Amino acid sequence: MHEIEVKILEVDVDVVVKKLEALGAKKVSDENISAIIYSGPGLGEGKTLRLRRKGDAVEFCFKRTLASGEAKSVEETEVTVSDFETTHQILLSLGYTEKRRVDKHRVSFALGDAHYEFDTISSPVKCPTYLEIEAHSIEDLRECVAKIGFSMVDTVDWSQSKVVERYS
Repeated sequence: MHEIEVKILEVDVDVVVKKLEALGAKKVSDENISAIIYSGPGLGEGKTLRLRRKGDAVEFCFKRTLASGEAKSVEETEVTVSDFETTHQILLSLGYTEKRRVDKHRVSFALGDAHYEFDTISSPVKCPTYLEIEAHSIEDLRECVAKIGFSMVDTVDWSQSKVVERYS
């Protein structure tokens, strides 16, 4: 899957949720997420290997950044696996190491094909809630940002790692 995304840091969640609901957005999830980001063979700048638990679901994902600037463009290949700990042990056996564990709470809204996700990271550091907006094109992304009263100058094209770095 190809994603184009930006983040808006330190948002007033209540204000933005009211705007989203007024536009007809639907809440699609409200869950705790635990993830492990790995380093190891074949990974480097712009490549991420992630194992993530969302509720009862376990996802294994490879992400590759295609471009950044006004927004981050990412190619994401993801598969559901049956067991978090077993998959983690397989990756360790293959020479991958834990780069970072992240625990966060996410509340997600869908509006058309766009996704608005409020993330509050609690570990490895506590971060103020930020909003990630995902769309299928840069034009759609600009429109999604504007619909809720922001402009692209209010956004960053950062990875989650960069957000964690900022608040460390």
